[in-house]
Amino acid sequence: MDGLDRVIVLINDMTIAGNTRIQKYGFLISQLYAKKLDGFYVDWKPYLYGPYSEELKKDLDEAIANNLVTKYTTMTPSNREFSNYTLTIKGRLKLRRITEQYHKVIKDLYDKFTELNRRPMQTILKDIYLAYPKYTVNSEIRNEVMND
Repeated sequence: MDGLDRVIVLINDMTIAGNTRIQKYGFLISQLYAKKLDGFYVDWKPYLYGPYSEELKKDLDEAIANNLVTKYTTMTPSNREFSNYTLTIKGRLKLRRITEQYHKVIKDLYDKFTELNRRPMQTILKDIYLAYPKYTVNSEIRNEVMND
């Protein structure tokens, strides 16, 4: 599975709201489904909001440049720009081809991330921070997340 395929599997048939959320979903896939997906991102390092993959960021930018993913911004209530990601038609066609090989995993991921999309980012971060504490050492929001 190449980098563009990994991004397509990650976004799936959803809109993922925010850079932090897309990084954390990628991290969860790498921890829970790497063997089933012939490996996934492995360059995770502790960063400002927990686990971060530079390779995922690079692949996401490439998927946008190749018209597989659309990135659009919205404004938060505090007037900050917020990035959102969704597959283009071209990306959805590629997802269908990938799904032929990885049907059960793709469905499992869709179900899991659909549920996670309903949860506040704080609770997802807290779950990740508790399960994978070594990735929180550089977090700027660790205390806030853990005390919530």
